[in-house]
Amino acid sequence: MADDRVDLSVRHSGIPHQALPTGIFIDPTLKATDRNVLCVFRTQMSETSKMAMPTYREIKRMANIGSDATVSRAISILRLTRWIIKVGDIRDDGGRIVRTAYDICDEPECLQTVIKRDTRYLGFVKRMHSHHHPAVVHIAKSVQDGIDLFSDLVADGKRSVRSLSPTEKQEIREESHENLRQFQQGKIDKVTYHAVAYSNKISTLDEEELPTEARLQKLKSGTGGQDSEPRLQFLKSQKSLTSKTEEYCSSSSFNTTTTTTGENRKTSDAELFWPTLLMSELNDSERALILRRLSLVEGQDQQPLINQLTGRMMDSHQPDLEDPVKYMFWLIKKHQEGEEVLTSASTRDYRKPSGDISARVQKNDLETQLREVKSRIGSLKTLMDGHNVGKNPALHQQLSQSLQREEATLQALTEEMQQIAEN
Repeated sequence: MADDRVDLSVRHSGIPHQALPTGIFIDPTLKATDRNVLCVFRTQMSETSKMAMPTYREIKRMANIGSDATVSRAISILRLTRWIIKVGDIRDDGGRIVRTAYDICDEPECLQTVIKRDTRYLGFVKRMHSHHHPAVVHIAKSVQDGIDLFSDLVADGKRSVRSLSPTEKQEIREESHENLRQFQQGKIDKVTYHAVAYSNKISTLDEEELPTEARLQKLKSGTGGQDSEPRLQFLKSQKSLTSKTEEYCSSSSFNTTTTTTGENRKTSDAELFWPTLLMSELNDSERALILRRLSLVEGQDQQPLINQLTGRMMDSHQPDLEDPVKYMFWLIKKHQEGEEVLTSASTRDYRKPSGDISARVQKNDLETQLREVKSRIGSLKTLMDGHNVGKNPALHQQLSQSLQREEATLQALTEEMQQIAEN
């Protein structure tokens, strides 16, 4: 006799794959609007790994959002939490930026990978500390805590996620789930959850390598040991103002005043000289990460450490450095412990021309100059397109002359690049 009982279990109809990662829905940092924007991004993905961001109008229509400021805030939060990675700008034939290119991740990417692909990520995090929306500021400060923890782990010799075995990666996922469970039960606060969740990826989860309780207590603290709970209470008290704030704030609505964050942290490296090799091999985020770590040592020792790194990278008798940032962190840690790590390379004057600079460095410098010139040309064309010639002919003539100079520079740089390629 046939069983006529109805099966009330949930069944799947269609291709059995995960169209939307589970992490999107269990990440407590993301709100409903942020998830909707991320889902819109995923629906626009093509077969390639790189995509052009949909316009704000498209995002508002597909995510049912009424404000450009809300879309901008959601994109800022997704980039802060590393669900999306800005990898460049899409330009037209004239060099003008028409769209932004993002990589969409199945889970928040580790910092070590992001700073390689998003060269301005750390600068973006720093700017978000002055964002007008309190939720963005709070997340940016939590992410900064994770960056500091990342620096500590790397300096202690922890391995990068690329060197982990599948078993170790599974342990990290299990630890992340346990971290989420503790957050949901109220055992740890949001600052600690965010810092640990996005920093666990860079270490193997051996007991001796896990962050200590003292470190977690330090992350919970604000400045001078004050608990971060008042800041969370402040955010709750501002909930009624959030909807009004979203109408007027966007990712570009931040103060540009430079401030110092954290104890003994520098905000500028104007007093330091970065040799050509480092400027060529390290991007903006990597230099910012090194600078932040250098602030832990005395000012007179910072330049010698930079010179030591340069000398090690130029030493043809030793294998190439796979990770200059990790090596620099190791130098700083050993120097703090009192070990003699500085050699004659630390006293060398790299401001003088050197025959050791390779063609690779020259090529990288030219590529950087080409990008800058193309960007200036695009900006000038945009100004000229929006300028009324009859209103101010003198200004239009000045813009035309500047454009001609930049185009001549572009042609000269292109010819120099061709000569290097032929040689």
